[in-house]
Order: sequence, then structure tokens, then C-alpha cells
Amino acid sequence: MYCTANGKAFLAQLSDDEVTQRIGREYPSRTSHTHTTFKDLRADLERVRKLGYSVDNEEHTLGVAAIGVMVKDSFGNPVLISVPVPFSRFESRKQAIIEKVLAVKLKLIERFGTEE
Repeated sequence: MYCTANGKAFLAQLSDDEVTQRIGREYPSRTSHTHTTFKDLRADLERVRKLGYSVDNEEHTLGVAAIGVMVKDSFGNPVLISVPVPFSRFESRKQAIIEKVLAVKLKLIERFGTEE
């Protein structure tokens, strides 16, 4: 959860205390880009909370980046969506992916009749 786009989108919906209760304060490194401390992850989660989407920049798997979002369905269950992309194409398509993922997020919020 600490190093994937959909995992970070989920964690961003929780308080800092809930995050540390679920996953602790230190994490194994999957790549050289992985956040391995809560301090670093927390900064990333603050960006997710502000922007409404998360980013995985080769944190889970080298060569793969992703954008992720979370909404709650009409029963309050989390619905997580991420769009993984080869890292070599990510930067040139990042803004378009963000726009499309956020558009899907808004449609799901409308469909489920829920809030972010």
C-alpha cells in the first residue's frame, strides 16, 4: 500500500494515526524510489490529499509508473483505480492520464452518489 498508486490513494483517506496502525512507520524498499519511512510517505500522502490523485514513480516496480484514485461506492466501500504506464512514456503522458483518471473519479462519485 505504501508504494503503489492505488495503495497510496487509499492510505491518503486515512488519518496519520490510522496509516501507522495499519502499516507501521518503516517499510521495505522495493526499488531505490520506494518511501521507506512514514515521514517520507506522509509528505506524499499530503500531496495526494491536496491533488486528489496519487503517483507511483517506479516505487513498486522499476520501469513502471502509475496514477491512482480512490472513491467510495454507495455502501461506503473503497473503490481503487490505477493506471500503470511504462516509465519511459510516463512523463510525456502524465497530464493526460491525470485528467482522464480524475474524470473517471468524478463520474464514479456522481454514479455512487458519494463524496470523495
